[in-house]
Amino acid sequence: MASLPWIFILLFTTLPCTVTARTVLLPFGEAEGDSAMPPSDEGTTSRISVEQNVYFMGESVYKFYVNTNGVVSINEGFPNFYPKLFPFEVEESSMIIAPFYTDVDTTNGGGDVYYRVEKRSVDNDYVFRRMERLIFASFFEIDADNLTDIFESTQMFVVTWDRVLYYSKAGRLSNTNTFQMVLLSNAKETYVIFNYDEVTWTTGYTDNAKSLPNGTGGVQGAIAKVGFNFGDGINGYMVNASATDEVIDMDVNSNTGIPGKWIFRVDQPTIRAPSESSESICFRGWKFFELEYSCFKFFDLTFDWEEADAWCQESGMEDPTSHLATVTNKEKNDFIAGDITGGVKTWVGGKFNQSHWNWVSGEPWTFENWRKREPNNWGGKEECLTTNFVRPGKWNDHFCRNRKPFICEMTPILRPSRGGGEGS
Repeated sequence: MASLPWIFILLFTTLPCTVTARTVLLPFGEAEGDSAMPPSDEGTTSRISVEQNVYFMGESVYKFYVNTNGVVSINEGFPNFYPKLFPFEVEESSMIIAPFYTDVDTTNGGGDVYYRVEKRSVDNDYVFRRMERLIFASFFEIDADNLTDIFESTQMFVVTWDRVLYYSKAGRLSNTNTFQMVLLSNAKETYVIFNYDEVTWTTGYTDNAKSLPNGTGGVQGAIAKVGFNFGDGINGYMVNASATDEVIDMDVNSNTGIPGKWIFRVDQPTIRAPSESSESICFRGWKFFELEYSCFKFFDLTFDWEEADAWCQESGMEDPTSHLATVTNKEKNDFIAGDITGGVKTWVGGKFNQSHWNWVSGEPWTFENWRKREPNNWGGKEECLTTNFVRPGKWNDHFCRNRKPFICEMTPILRPSRGGGEGS
């Protein structure tokens, strides 16, 4: 693919985009095809193999294990419950991915741990592309020298700790943690995303941990660690909050501008990550919509539908998902029908394909807001979607060759507000 036009970075606005807190987890559970670990304290799965070898901290690996205690290990299982500071040496040659390494205990109703490996397909392509959009945004500036092509992943490994409890020498309280690891890779690059839906405890309740009965506090060595460990005692990475009381705020803090969502590039010997105080920014003249983590711009030009979509792709700085705006829920429909278009009839990114409507982004078609008696495919050739028909937000199918204004959608970019990039 073409090199990214880095010079256009000067067109960004200087104001950060704020993001409303919402669930950050990918769907999980048996309905998604996940396997579930049996309830355990210090448990580990049998070997989980991926379709294609994964590069992790400079090594090509393929054997993964899910461990009860908030860890995915490589080469060997790693059921150890006491979270040492990274980096530390591991005799069994295990490498560690730790979204929340601490003393988890899922016995006696203490929550569930789910996992799955997915190969990219037509059915899940949109999920992959949404995460690649986040990767592009997150590493656009800090990894510019290495990010010459758009990353396209071929497989995904998802592990979810759902409402898990902590080990306690006495009775446990009901506060639980829900968090997730998502690994995306291809033949060269690997990215890991940590998602935190809720974090309410940090430490197992034992005499050595010196923690409180509610699973908080304690000595540094016992409090949860977040990061990566190579296993040689030299190479590793920890999020700044690790081993401190602040690790309980992983669900409200971030290095992506989205509360509870953290991203890392892990294929190279040194872990790469955005600053933990990154700001999301849009191009000048584009408007940010929090619910979708997207930027939008209305163009008062008169293009046919195909020309409009091509314009949106070109105006998106080769963002892999820049396109005519999609309208996938009521909130987004109201946003597009409002001040940004002023109620003008506008092309959006829906197109009829023989028997059904599709979004240009590949998103599932689950929301509609047609004007009464529409769509009618008048003349058998109305195959493109326009909004604000007769009334703001109402849809109509129209001839694709007609010329109208249009609205584009693209990804915001993260800008470190201080330093950033290298692991610690």
